[in-house]
Amino acid sequence: MNMASEPLGRGADNIVDLARKTVVTDILKTPVVTQCWPVWRPLILDSLGLAPTAGHFLELGSQLSEIFRSTAQAGRGQDSLSAGGAAWESLVCYYLNLCLIGSNAVVFKKRTAVPPSIQDALTISYRNVSANTESDMVAVTFPDNDVALLEPLAKGESIKERLDVIAQRSFPDLAVAIVQCKTNWNDNAQIPMMWDMLYNAKIFYDPRINQGRNNRHLINFKSFNYAFVTVPTNKLESFKPNSLSVKRVSELSGGNYWGRPDQPGIARSIRQIFDVAKIGPSSGRGVLPSLARFLPLLPSRYSYFQLSDSPDVPVPLEELGNSPQQSLAL
Repeated sequence: MNMASEPLGRGADNIVDLARKTVVTDILKTPVVTQCWPVWRPLILDSLGLAPTAGHFLELGSQLSEIFRSTAQAGRGQDSLSAGGAAWESLVCYYLNLCLIGSNAVVFKKRTAVPPSIQDALTISYRNVSANTESDMVAVTFPDNDVALLEPLAKGESIKERLDVIAQRSFPDLAVAIVQCKTNWNDNAQIPMMWDMLYNAKIFYDPRINQGRNNRHLINFKSFNYAFVTVPTNKLESFKPNSLSVKRVSELSGGNYWGRPDQPGIARSIRQIFDVAKIGPSSGRGVLPSLARFLPLLPSRYSYFQLSDSPDVPVPLEELGNSPQQSLAL
């Protein structure tokens, strides 16, 4: 894939860029992804073509299921199911962050990496027991006008701590979305349906149920959405507009998606999640303009995605980036 290497846009990575780098670098280091990457990477590059545009990168979402299936294991043993679920979630998170380069939006794969004040707002409790969905990805769009995004981290300060400072003073300007990924649709459709109902209920009439904690609540966000993304591993012909599994997720606040082309009445391609679930630049202009502007930086600033003109052998992660800030963990 041939791309120019001359830097464009912002002169230095901001804190969201550093968070994105940590997320993607961690994904590419996980055992299941290190096994899949030698197969996935050539397929990704082949889908993008020799001179990809921003549109090609966005359209990659319609190929994710095929790319995932290239390394899917046969059978339904618990070990293979768990590995497949982790691989699918990693591939989706990688794709979402790839399309978000140059923006102040990032998708966290680990809930523990999400700023604490946002975690508080996402917590649902039954009596005194926390019941939030720990394994789901969280997409956060931070405001463009906070100077703390561009200031260097202080000695000993983590990316997570800085983002929490920004989040606490910018709650009304944050766009947040939860993205649940499952390989199997039929077995899991009721889970996102129930969580979306809990998260988006305006009032709980059951005093045992509480949404939010520490005076942080979803209603304080600029927007909040809950989305479901599946492969699916089920037979495609089993999905009809009136199928129970389809109906269960048809009204999700953030939409229902798969890694295939759009199929009206059944599922959208994941490439549409940015607009429907409001994941992307805080300007609201969508991901394409920002993605197009920052694509030339893929071989340099964003080399950690491992898609530049290098051999098909993955770039050693310890060689990615020289900035002390960029090596800080969440």
